[in-house]
Amino acid sequence: SPEQGLAELKTVPDFAEAIAALDRNPLPYVLLIRPQDQAVTTDLLKRLRGHPEIEQIQHDADWQRRLQRVLALLQRLAELFMLLFGGGALLLIAHGVRLEVQSRAAEIGIVKLLGASDAFVRRPFLWSGFWFGLHSALFALVLVWVLGGLLQAPVAALAQSYGSGFTLQAPSAIMAAATLAAGVLLGSVGAFLACTLQLIADRARFSS
Repeated sequence: SPEQGLAELKTVPDFAEAIAALDRNPLPYVLLIRPQDQAVTTDLLKRLRGHPEIEQIQHDADWQRRLQRVLALLQRLAELFMLLFGGGALLLIAHGVRLEVQSRAAEIGIVKLLGASDAFVRRPFLWSGFWFGLHSALFALVLVWVLGGLLQAPVAALAQSYGSGFTLQAPSAIMAAATLAAGVLLGSVGAFLACTLQLIADRARFSS
């Protein structure tokens, strides 16, 4: 009722003085409906919007749908950034390993003269890529956990204001294991490619 609405507004400090200056209650009657079935909600909206005595209808489900679209967009962006960061990590590891191979070119040349195979030469660099990828994945997981803890309360409050129960979830054990495996794979692949390409380039230079 208008009286109940006015009483609620009086409890808000910012509205108390303005309400005290009013000579009458300007609030209309408000009917709050919370249907459980979405199909019933759609049909009810159609009937209420055609009612001549109803001036305004506010449907919170519209805001929820907009929030879901925003969350879906953010999820796609997160997946895109994950691919970009994965590719960037691969290039960084490959570049770092290639610089390491170049700095040890004399040592590699001596080992090759003694009959070492390419696989033997690649082995220490593959381990370097392995550990670099593992440490990078661990750092990424720690960063996600820290940022998730800092943003969990604000995001939950924002979602609640839209009538949604969305909350940030920490990476599960499966997701954490997959992240570590992906980091190790990227590090190993990057090291393998960089080392192999550098060995091929060195072989071509020496043969010429």
